[in-house]
Amino acid sequence: MGENTLALIRHLSSEESPLPSLAEGYTPPSTIFFAHMFHTFFQYSYSTAKKLYAALLVASFALVRFYFVDPTPAVKSGDPFWREQRKGFVAVMSGVVGTLVVPNVLAVIMRSVVGKPMSWFTSPALPLGLYGPAALLGAPTDECFYQC
Repeated sequence: MGENTLALIRHLSSEESPLPSLAEGYTPPSTIFFAHMFHTFFQYSYSTAKKLYAALLVASFALVRFYFVDPTPAVKSGDPFWREQRKGFVAVMSGVVGTLVVPNVLAVIMRSVVGKPMSWFTSPALPLGLYGPAALLGAPTDECFYQC
């Protein structure tokens, strides 16, 4: 332990130390880091990320518009495309609320009842096993959304 502390102090007091640059104030991030389970790690610039995310947004809208099926004339009222988009928005938002509430209830149980609030930090796969099913449990199903 002492060797690690000594090495850290030497680095922070050397010419290569990042400490003097911190006195200049906050600078916005310029790099995106994406770690994917275990050993896969991606790093790319913020400008590349904005281009990728914009392309994904445009492709998503194009895909939705391309695969939209117009309903029969008997059930039409208004613009069917936007009516279906509103239904989808409500379904997604209810899924977001459900997937936020149920894992947080599980986190309270892990902290209060089990007494191991930070145990999911021990492995990258543990959050998937612990909170993944809880998040899926909170999401609405298509049958419930359209029939409830």
